[in-house]
Amino acid sequence: MDFRKLYLPATLIWAVGLFIGSTAQGHGGLARFLGQFNISGFGLHFAGYLIFGLLLILTLKSYEIKNSFVYSVIIAAVYGIAMEGLQFFVPYRDPSVIDALANTAGAFISSGIYELYHGHKRPA
Repeated sequence: MDFRKLYLPATLIWAVGLFIGSTAQGHGGLARFLGQFNISGFGLHFAGYLIFGLLLILTLKSYEIKNSFVYSVIIAAVYGIAMEGLQFFVPYRDPSVIDALANTAGAFISSGIYELYHGHKRPA
């Protein structure tokens, strides 16, 4: 099976999940579930965007986009900043620069690791 066909749908689904997580009330079921693992807000943002960054670079590479590392980090950073900005308009949420930095850091790390491992393959 060619998994490359699944990268874009998975990326879009994950982006919707990040949107829902960014606008959901902080004391909901998911927050209580994650709270039992004692994951901080920074760690949760970092992990969410770690996965998002990987999905983005996989999607961009599958379309043979040049500079996919740079684009994946930029897309994730802009999306993360937009989600934090959106929280200005959600009564029970507070935007945070630290969360936006965690989002960008997560995407940078996962995309960077992928690029270091797979991005510079030598021609056969």
